[in-house]
Amino acid sequence: MKYDFELDMNSKNALSIIINSIKPNSTILEFGPAMGRMTKYLKDNLNCKVYIVEIDEEGYNSAIRYSEDGVLGNIEDYEWVNKFSEIQFDFIIFADVLEHLIDPKTTIKYSKKLLKEDGRLLFSIPNIAHNSVLIDLFNNEFKYRELGILDNTHLRFFTYNSLNRLIQECGFVTEKQEAVYVDVGKTEFSNSYASVSKSLKQVLKKKKFGNVYQFVFICVKEDYYKGNKDNITIAKNIKPIIQADTFKIYIDTNSGYSEDLIVSTKIRPGLNTLHFNLEQFELIKNIRIDFVEESCMLRVHEIIINGEAVNVELLKGNYTYKINNNYLFLYDDPQIFINNLNKTIYNIDVKFEYENLSIQPMTNEIFNLIKSKIQNTGNELKVLQNNNKNSQETIKDLEERNKKLQEKIKDKEEVNRNLQETINSAKEKNKQLQELIKDREETNKKLQEKIKDKEEVNRNLQKKIKDVEKRNKQLQESIKNIEKINKELQEKNGVLEEELRLVKDELKLYTTSSVFKICKLINSILKEK
Repeated sequence: MKYDFELDMNSKNALSIIINSIKPNSTILEFGPAMGRMTKYLKDNLNCKVYIVEIDEEGYNSAIRYSEDGVLGNIEDYEWVNKFSEIQFDFIIFADVLEHLIDPKTTIKYSKKLLKEDGRLLFSIPNIAHNSVLIDLFNNEFKYRELGILDNTHLRFFTYNSLNRLIQECGFVTEKQEAVYVDVGKTEFSNSYASVSKSLKQVLKKKKFGNVYQFVFICVKEDYYKGNKDNITIAKNIKPIIQADTFKIYIDTNSGYSEDLIVSTKIRPGLNTLHFNLEQFELIKNIRIDFVEESCMLRVHEIIINGEAVNVELLKGNYTYKINNNYLFLYDDPQIFINNLNKTIYNIDVKFEYENLSIQPMTNEIFNLIKSKIQNTGNELKVLQNNNKNSQETIKDLEERNKKLQEKIKDKEEVNRNLQETINSAKEKNKQLQELIKDREETNKKLQEKIKDKEEVNRNLQKKIKDVEKRNKQLQESIKNIEKINKELQEKNGVLEEELRLVKDELKLYTTSSVFKICKLINSILKEK
């Protein structure tokens, strides 16, 4: 199958970035799984449930072995929308897929319906604005290829900005931006910066995203982001990369220089420290160092061969001008020579810094101007060196004074240390006092709370006492009334007892029937009373 590749988890590539963004035990919809290399990894290593959509029958039959279910057919027939309508996915993956679609926006919008509220959309997209493509376009070339950025099945092309617009139009926010980088000359395009002019080369090398081969984006739903943006970190990890230059050491073993006898590495403007082992070469007569391929300003800090330093101020080469260990190369292919070595070189260490120049063409007027400035700088440096010599004597005198001052400072520091110990002791005592005060304040606080509680109890008690006194007063009045009534009753009872006695005396004089009548009369009288 065309897209049958081994899965590489040891380097930073589109699939490894996507896989490292997925949580174990997730439910995933993967579009275009090909033979299922990522599908298998997600199932076996992350215990994920993966559902697939694949147009190629051979790829589908291979990938379905690692899937829960799938659809064999064209993504843009949208059979998968109904088939998976009851599933809500944690992740939906478009790994190098959207560029093959007629209408990627519609596909993304349909897939959004199947994505959980907090789910992630992951995709990788080739960068049509890679410098390799632009170099071909500048040279009136646009050729489809079997694979890569200009894959002959690509229907859509994206740059960084157009990709961001697509994401926004589909209702997503990019949570994380990553990229896969490939330098010019290492892609499927058979071109290099040598294919364009020097001025265009400088422009391309400074262009943002010029060596981004693929964009890898992780997106969340816009509504979810708005409700949770305090907990979501936006990470734009696509960094501007300075294009690398090639550093070469040519070896002459008595038969001249050739591309067969070199050691090389990639370097970038600024400070570089390099180490090479040259034991594989026999007796070395001369060496030539090509620091970069174009004009530059070069400062050589040191060159050490077999542990011995080379005088970097006396190097020979095709430089335009030099002062001390600073070399100006106004033309391309700058070279430094170290001749008459005639020995086996085990190790060579080179420490230098450089800055590329973009002066083209170089006129005599510009050259003389630069030369004049360098000479003036050299003269100024000599003056500074003479001044420095005088300054050294002054510095020596100042150092002597400083030495005496340091001794005084040392004595004062001893006094200061003693004072500091006293201060520290006082601080410690103060700390203990503060803690004691704090404890007392805490005890006082608790006491105040108890007093407050007792005052509250006392208030309630006083209230109850008043209520009791009021009730007691009412009771005393009731007692007085009862005593008065009792006294009246006693008086009436005395009268009745006297009347009763008189009646009894009279009863003795009457017959039983008369007595009965009289008793009845008495009862009647008592009731009236």
